[in-house]
Amino acid sequence: MNFKLITVPIADYKVSKSPDILRTILGSCVGICLYDIENKIGGLAHIMLPENNDKRTNPKKYADSAIAMMIEEMKKSGSNVEHLTAKIAGGA
Repeated sequence: MNFKLITVPIADYKVSKSPDILRTILGSCVGICLYDIENKIGGLAHIMLPENNDKRTNPKKYADSAIAMMIEEMKKSGSNVEHLTAKIAGGA
């Protein structure tokens, strides 16, 4: 099977379709995975902080802005938000 292994760096997110694999390495950050099982589209965000109070900084660094951006990109890729499931890991 041919697939791309996509690494998500800190303060970023990626969206991809099956059979590609999204991965990251977490320390004190949080990884938020969203998956649309019907359309086989996934997203992974590597979040540093919960809220973006300084709109001049990278919005992918914050949960409130990165998740919204990731969902929009997933929708553009053909995902249906009604089919999304979420998994969260990290925060050590």
